Amino acid sequence: MKGSLAVMLEVARNEKPRPVEVTWVFYAREEIARAQSGLLEIGELRPDLLQADAAVLAEPTGGVVEAGCQGTLRVAIQLRGRRAHTARPFMGVNALHRLGELLSRVGSYVPRVVEIDGVSYTEQLQAVAVEGGVAPNVVPDLAGCTLNHRVAPDRTRGEAMAWLVEFLADFLDDDDNIEVLDWAPSSPPALSNVRLDALVSLSKSPARAKMGWTDVATFRELGIAATNFGAGDPLMAHRTDEFVTSEELDQFAVVLDAWLG
Repeated sequence: MKGSLAVMLEVARNEKPRPVEVTWVFYAREEIARAQSGLLEIGELRPDLLQADAAVLAEPTGGVVEAGCQGTLRVAIQLRGRRAHTARPFMGVNALHRLGELLSRVGSYVPRVVEIDGVSYTEQLQAVAVEGGVAPNVVPDLAGCTLNHRVAPDRTRGEAMAWLVEFLADFLDDDDNIEVLDWAPSSPPALSNVRLDALVSLSKSPARAKMGWTDVATFRELGIAATNFGAGDPLMAHRTDEFVTSEELDQFAVVLDAWLG
């Protein structure tokens, strides 16, 4: 994404007259809890910067328009047990063993695929953290995990949460606890927008779904049609060997400059 940022700065320096008015917005803290997003801060302090007919977020998309975005639901689950000596485990209930069964259920998840306006979104469910344990000779009475659920644009937070609780129902007791840590809403495609449709044409590739959350959803809340389009392979995201080539950046620059006129 920093590569596309460099391209945007270079295109912004081009002083040639354009048929459209362009606002360049750069912000931080997009990858953490949504409440801390720099875009929300800009919206509060300078809402005039977020007035537009269309918006493009330079997420790495391999030079393909990736429409809409998934919602992201992050929850913490605490399972309860009963402490006992490890020499006499029959006197207790091992919360870590219960957690193992729940995680096996998560591991068996089969992704749900939803097609919206000709674009297919694939949901995901992953365990991203676990915790538990008291001492080497104690049956633990508490164990927990954090789950991340990527949600297609046809589901609300309530619907996604209801599905998750039902999916895990056989492994939850009344004394267990589920807490929502973070929710960022999804966004359906906005390809009916003439400006974004023109971007698809310039990219010379059909649009596909954004498999992840982006601030396309934030712009949708503002009533602005938005999409993802940038240099770099999205499958490389968050890897230690993530990179972008100069050829990809050059192509992104050509298409972006042409789109702006």
